[in-house]
Amino acid sequence: MERSVTSSTESDIQMHVYKGTSRDRARVLRLLESARRSFAAFGQEDLAHLLASGHCLLGMNGDRLRAFLCATINPSAWAFLRGAAIEDGWRTDDGLAALLELMCH
Repeated sequence: MERSVTSSTESDIQMHVYKGTSRDRARVLRLLESARRSFAAFGQEDLAHLLASGHCLLGMNGDRLRAFLCATINPSAWAFLRGAAIEDGWRTDDGLAALLELMCH
C-alpha cells in the first residue's frame, strides 16, 4: 500500500504514505525522539516487529519522515494506538488526518 496524500486544509500537507518495514526503524526512532508531539506505547525493542507486521504507516515528504502512525488490533477486535508522531512545524490534526484517511481505506 503506497499512496500520495494531499490534505484539503490550509496547510496543504503533501506526503507519500506507505506501510513501514523493519528497515525504517532508525528513521522512526529519530522522529519519535525529535518530535514535540509524539506518543509511543512500545519499547524500542518492539518497534522492528511492529513495523514488520504491517500495522504502521509512514508519511514521507521528499526524503524526510514527517509522520508516523501505528495501531494494532487486540483479541477483542479493538484498535490500540501503539505510536504516533508528527514532525515539528506541521499541524498535528492535519498530519494525523492524512495518515488516518489512508489507514481507514
